[in-house]
Amino acid sequence: MFVSRTILTDKFSTFLWLDDSGKASWKTDIRLKKHIQQLLEKLGVSQSEVTPLEENKMAYNFLETVRRGVAEKIKIYKNHLSSYLQEACYWASREVYNRLDKGLAGSITIADCFAWGNKGVSQPEKLLKTYRIDGGSSITTYGKKRLATIIREEVNDYLRRKNTASDWGLLKSVSKKKLETVLREAGGFTEERIQEYLLAWQCFKDNYTGVSRHGILQPPNSSQWQLITQQYNLHISQSSQQSLSLNASQIRERLETCVRLIRRYDNPPNISYEQITEYPRGEKDLEKRGERDVVEEFSGFLVEDLDSLEDSQFTRVAEILESHFESLDKISQGIFYLALGLNLTQTRIVEIIAKIQPEIKQQYQLSRKLKKIKMHLIEAVSKDIKAEAAEDGIDRERIKKIIAILEEWLQEYVESRLVDIAAEVYEELPEAEKGGILNQYLSKLANGGNKPSLYSPVFLEAFRRKLESLFSIGLASEDVEDSLLFLEKFCAFYSSHIVSQ
Repeated sequence: MFVSRTILTDKFSTFLWLDDSGKASWKTDIRLKKHIQQLLEKLGVSQSEVTPLEENKMAYNFLETVRRGVAEKIKIYKNHLSSYLQEACYWASREVYNRLDKGLAGSITIADCFAWGNKGVSQPEKLLKTYRIDGGSSITTYGKKRLATIIREEVNDYLRRKNTASDWGLLKSVSKKKLETVLREAGGFTEERIQEYLLAWQCFKDNYTGVSRHGILQPPNSSQWQLITQQYNLHISQSSQQSLSLNASQIRERLETCVRLIRRYDNPPNISYEQITEYPRGEKDLEKRGERDVVEEFSGFLVEDLDSLEDSQFTRVAEILESHFESLDKISQGIFYLALGLNLTQTRIVEIIAKIQPEIKQQYQLSRKLKKIKMHLIEAVSKDIKAEAAEDGIDRERIKKIIAILEEWLQEYVESRLVDIAAEVYEELPEAEKGGILNQYLSKLANGGNKPSLYSPVFLEAFRRKLESLFSIGLASEDVEDSLLFLEKFCAFYSSHIVSQ
């Protein structure tokens, strides 16, 4: 869990670090921060004056520079984009991780998912290859959807290796040479300590006959732990090593340490600036460069100054989409909030909607209804755009773009509205309850954890009743309690504004 970034320069110059427990912290790249500060100074604007739309346009300008292939400028702009996409990568990782089968919780961590996502983040020009700023969604929304797909593919590829998808399978398959390298390089162990850990691993290898469940090897049983422990202690008693005998629990701790180090060695839990790329000559010491050099450099990438970033056509398309979405009946809107906001399964959504609309009894019927609603939106928006095309100059080709980006726009709009709804509910709570929620979240920031575990029965119940009222649907307490990912997003957003004040 982490606090979202609210300062513009931080959004383009910091990278997220996740440790094995899921604890998150931001690391600043000073050179990137200096670079973005000089850009703002050159434009003569303060960070507080930059709107979300202008912020997205800045990121798009970086992307366009990379696409144009200006060799001496590509690397630093790629890194600005990689920094900007860190939160999108985190939430995509959370989304995929929270949907994993519970039996996989011990073999795949949120840090693993984040590392897989960052493979895509490190190549933003490929990740955002088909992104268009006039499509209706932001770079972060588009990037999050693409990253979720990338992470799911990595998870599936990882699970296809079956035996190595569990800690015990990983230990069974790793070679002695590699484990020795990992203990030395990732663990920083002394040679004596390395030999102790290698002995524990060898005893495990000699006595473990794994039982597979769903293609994943399970932990040793009690009899196997007894054999592993006996062999380890017998070897220690017969050797000249000054090592102590261990019990089964202590040996297991050593084996689990081996697993953590192997995973960290194979999949670093975050990317640092240096891992993404190196600066070209002349950009390592930005503070030594003159203002003239900086101005010349920026003039090469700016598509337009910030005071002209407002895209009236882009804004109008978003307004039309919002207007027609809000004109849908409450239940139709509610379906999108259940699916895209609360991330409920189609099975559960069918159960909820069937109580109001009995004709929706199967998932295919729900899918058909969703398709019908989307087509209605596309047709309504297309009609408005065609009517305005002659007067306002809105290109009819934009209709095709709307079809392509409708999902991204819906995701972004629903998530934004849910945060607003949650904020309204939060502000109506007693002060003691509000303080308890914030303290609970800040405590999780300090302690980490792979699963979001914010829990406030008062807040959840008020939030549930609010959604029922807004969308004329009946929700069980579990529907909201199982949506802790969204609640974590709200708290990250809310607490970031508290911290920054």
